[in-house]
Amino acid sequence: MIDFSYFSDLSQQKAKAFNQEKNYIKRVLSGKDVNCRQCDKLLNIQFLNDGTQLQLQCKNGCTDIILDLDGPS
Repeated sequence: MIDFSYFSDLSQQKAKAFNQEKNYIKRVLSGKDVNCRQCDKLLNIQFLNDGTQLQLQCKNGCTDIILDLDGPS
């Protein structure tokens, strides 16, 4: 028999991780100094591909997040 509570727990864990990552990115984009969770180095921000992407990266490269930016519609 399938234990459906497993899927509920998994869904809750995924939602929590997503919200933590979203808040992490929000802090960086709001101009606050944020350190990498692994190496504790400051995250740097730079634009890529003619400003269509934003990269958040630490010096060691253990955090490397690339966000696609929406242009004006």
